[in-house]
Amino acid sequence: ERPSCSCPDRFSCRGHRDSKIVTGTFADHAVPGGTFRRRHSGPVSEECSLPRSRATRTFHTGQPHLAPVPPIPEYGGKVRYGLIPEEFFQFLYPKTGVTGPYVLGTGLILYALSKEIYVITGETFTAMSLIGIMVYGIKKYGPSVAAYADKINEQKLAQLEEAKQASIQQFQNAIDMEKSQQALTQKRHYLFDVQREKETVAKCIADLKLLAKKAQAQPVM
Repeated sequence: ERPSCSCPDRFSCRGHRDSKIVTGTFADHAVPGGTFRRRHSGPVSEECSLPRSRATRTFHTGQPHLAPVPPIPEYGGKVRYGLIPEEFFQFLYPKTGVTGPYVLGTGLILYALSKEIYVITGETFTAMSLIGIMVYGIKKYGPSVAAYADKINEQKLAQLEEAKQASIQQFQNAIDMEKSQQALTQKRHYLFDVQREKETVAKCIADLKLLAKKAQAQPVM
């Protein structure tokens, strides 16, 4: 008869008969303070404390980029024949000279055709026709379309620049007003000094008038 298992979770008894190790559920392992406890039924007991941030830190291995990041170039790199980068020709130039890349490309094409790696079919002529039409359209209408797109882009940039300057002017006016208010606040003690002097002068005048009345009231000996 198979002995019954006293584990609280049926998933916890996997491998119980082989390893004689019973692992509890996550609720049993969790302890306060962000620690993680592993319990074994055997004589060896292991307890380890892991910070909570370590679990999330493993997913962020890259270093954050500090601002400001370099701007994206407005134009792409130079290419030849609309497809091959200029860096490819510059890389082969010291070793093969000017004609090296062209000889390499021609050899690869002839090798693919001779070994029937690429088989010429009707789709090949269709692709060549479409590529020719695309190249013709780009050469003929490309500059005018690019100029129109640049014009629209410049208009949008002008509108954004105008809004930016208006915002800057508004903030500058607010800063100037705040500075003027601070200057008035710093000079307010002069107003209190003038008020005190006015009250002092009024008190002195009142005292002098009182003394004059007392002097007039005294009989002349």
